[in-house]
Parts: sequence; structure tokens; C-alpha cells
Amino acid sequence: MNGFEEFEIIDNIDIAIAVLKSHKILFTNHLNNKTYFIEKKKKVLVISTNSKYSLSYEEFKELYSVAKFIVYEEKDENFDFSRDDEYYSWKHK
Repeated sequence: MNGFEEFEIIDNIDIAIAVLKSHKILFTNHLNNKTYFIEKKKKVLVISTNSKYSLSYEEFKELYSVAKFIVYEEKDENFDFSRDDEYYSWKHK
């Protein structure tokens, strides 16, 4: 038991891409390490505890074709990407 039995598991990469394009958040839970997937600027933003990067849809499809995804249901929490945009726009010396 992994605690996610009540959620729909998406095990088809094309359905996962369609869900991302509908602006929903997906995640995987492999070895109790959650990785989130979010569509941003026509790319897939991948966020986990130790990394954050973006992939094209083709790269996402190639790398995660056998993954099982769960749709993330928000509980009065919103991701504020404007903070990330502001931070990454700074020029570090």
C-alpha cells in the first residue's frame, strides 16, 4: 500500500501529456521521492527535492514513457511561479 489507491493512476504517457496541457499538475512517487510535473511555457517543468529542470514534450515522452502519474489535487495551495521567474531573471555575478 502506498497511500495513493484512491487516486486515478495515469500509466499512458499521451494521456499524461494531455493532462499537463490542461494545466493540471502530475506527480510520481518513486521510493517515497515525489517528483512533480507542470506545464509551463509549452515545456514540462520537473521539480523534485534535489532538482528542477524543464523538458520539451518529446524529451518528457522519451524519459517518462513507462512512469505512472497521479494528478495532484491542490488544497488551498497555489504554486506562485512569479517568484521563480523573478529569481531566475536576476543576473548573478
